Amino acid sequence: MVMACRGRRRLSAVGQLWWSTQWWELRVATSLAQLWVASGDHRRAHRLLAPLCRFFIEGLDMPDLKGARTLLDTSHPPLTVA
Repeated sequence: MVMACRGRRRLSAVGQLWWSTQWWELRVATSLAQLWVASGDHRRAHRLLAPLCRFFIEGLDMPDLKGARTLLDTSHPPLTVA
């Protein structure tokens, strides 16, 4: 019984660590995408952020994810009308 509790705690800790790394990846990618958008490379920023934003199905009201989604929405390259 004691071993089962320790095993569950370890799995819980591993799960929390994994989610934490996903959030850090989102934060770093958002910063990099901001630099790319500022330099005019909208497509590159969009390709970086789109799969990360689709990954998250929880925590949609978190500021980091909201910021990434806002940047994703604005990172489409401007359309040119001929």
